Amino acid sequence: MDYIIAGANLHAFNYGLRGDTNIATFRKVLDTIIVPEFTPKSGIKVQISDNDPVQNTASGGKSDDTNPSAQF
Repeated sequence: MDYIIAGANLHAFNYGLRGDTNIATFRKVLDTIIVPEFTPKSGIKVQISDNDPVQNTASGGKSDDTNPSAQF
């Protein structure tokens, strides 16, 4: 809970808003949030180990690994 409160207050500070540390306020909001169940996309292949071949991107474009101008 402390992590959520700290993150919310940091986000509020970035927008010039006053934060809040009242746990009851955060619990009230968190009780209304519905997190959808995770369902993975079908047809996606994931490289499991370094020995497996790297798959090309589905969009046909270059990935950041092949783009020399990509900044990390």
